Amino acid sequence: MTSPGQPQTTEKIYYKNAWLSDNMKIRTEMTVEGNLTIYLVDYSTQTAYMWLKDQNIAYSIDMSQAPSNPTENADQVYPTYVGTDTVDGKLCDVYQWTILSMPMKTWVWKDKSFPIKMEATTPDGTVTVEYQNIVFGTLSDSLFQLPAGVQVTQFPSYSP
Repeated sequence: MTSPGQPQTTEKIYYKNAWLSDNMKIRTEMTVEGNLTIYLVDYSTQTAYMWLKDQNIAYSIDMSQAPSNPTENADQVYPTYVGTDTVDGKLCDVYQWTILSMPMKTWVWKDKSFPIKMEATTPDGTVTVEYQNIVFGTLSDSLFQLPAGVQVTQFPSYSP
């Protein structure tokens, strides 16, 4: 992800039951200041954690403060098809729309019907998210759960 005035960030993201809002599970792994931080969100159980793996500590996050459900308000988005483009060697259909006065653009991989690049134009500049090294397959539920022995505490507030 690139964002104006911020260093480029790289995350590893796993989706299970993607885009099925009531059953979706998300795992996001990133290194922050040299420490591996893992976010686990399970919409079916309404649980979310920020897990500091190296410290064996997890913070329970109030779901109202968890990352928003990407399917929420999807019925209010009216994309316009603007053509095709190639991203990372993948032929994509390109769509654009405006939401909250921000122009948005998404590249959808034609072979998989999967979004692989998104751009949002903000007052500060363009934010770009690009998915790479995509693998489709079966994921175990355990990937989206804290392992036994992790110390869990309530997170006082959440700001991603």
